[in-house]
Amino acid sequence: SMAQEGQAAACAAPVAPPAYRPAEMPAGPATPNCLNLEKNISTCSDRVLNDWNAKTKAQNDLKRTRVTEMNAYTRELQKYQNAATDYAQCEQERVSKLLPN
Repeated sequence: SMAQEGQAAACAAPVAPPAYRPAEMPAGPATPNCLNLEKNISTCSDRVLNDWNAKTKAQNDLKRTRVTEMNAYTRELQKYQNAATDYAQCEQERVSKLLPN
């Protein structure tokens, strides 16, 4: 049905994305005492090194996942910001049509 004369169509208000609240990042693995990262010297067994490398890789994978999530959330916020701008423009146009002659 047509809007009543003098009443412009309603503008669609944007809905904000849910806030991004990630879980606390777990601490990375402790560097084994047999490993001197500054001097790049190791007296570790292969088992200790492999275990530390696996835990470090898992931590880095988690960080990459977190960055991906944050980037996706930022894109959602940008879409929301654009929709809010469109809404404000629509409302300004709607209200300007209500001005008395």
